[in-house]
Amino acid sequence: FIVYPTIRMQMFEFKIQEVLKECGYNEALFDTYNPEQQSLILKQIKTLEVSIFQLNELVKTHEFESIHHEIHFFKSVKPELIAHYLYLSLIYQLYKEFPVVSLNNAHVFKKYCKQVFKFFKKEQAFYKYLKNNETCHDTLYFRRLETTLNFFSPNHLYSDLRSTCSHGLLVAKIKANEKWMLFCTKRSIDIKKQNRDITKPNVLSPVVWQAHKVDAIELVYALYYAGAINVEKCTLQDLALQFEKIFNIEICSQ
Repeated sequence: FIVYPTIRMQMFEFKIQEVLKECGYNEALFDTYNPEQQSLILKQIKTLEVSIFQLNELVKTHEFESIHHEIHFFKSVKPELIAHYLYLSLIYQLYKEFPVVSLNNAHVFKKYCKQVFKFFKKEQAFYKYLKNNETCHDTLYFRRLETTLNFFSPNHLYSDLRSTCSHGLLVAKIKANEKWMLFCTKRSIDIKKQNRDITKPNVLSPVVWQAHKVDAIELVYALYYAGAINVEKCTLQDLALQFEKIFNIEICSQ
């Protein structure tokens, strides 16, 4: 019998959801600093590796119903899974390389934040492309390599031409680094709070933030990466702490 395009697409979407469900990724579980999670993180990394392989195998034999569906898969679906993998790999490496005593030093996390800042600065053109929801180059960036032959990007890892696009991995790296920056910022701020002199009186600001907490976080990031402040002397963590004081809000509370 004939499988119509809409049914074929539904079957493909169902298989994708099955892969994502089987990987059992709990995002909130790994957003909090916890060195005792090493074995759990490693297990999740291996599960994600299997899921990414399964996703690649699925798409190799799949014919997309439209260019729109193809772009959606390579721009949103696959990068999300790979971003989880990259993010957990960074956390696992952190816990593996540093003794616990070093992880109580804010400078360790400041160093990683600076590395992420350099990454975003290097990829600022494409980062703006994503954040501004631009689509003018999507057919070049997010279609199969066998179609675009866009090998100028080093982010496709020379994978199978049917399961890879030129900029999908870069999207995943950006998503992973955003989460990694937030993780390191949280930890750095927590360390500073722990070391703060508890005898020093706190003078509360009369100004109270009344929007969502995520809006405050996005505003801090926007001010920092837009160059609205002196980033040479003020770190992202410093800006977040000042923002907390001014608006009586805990941006990075556990």
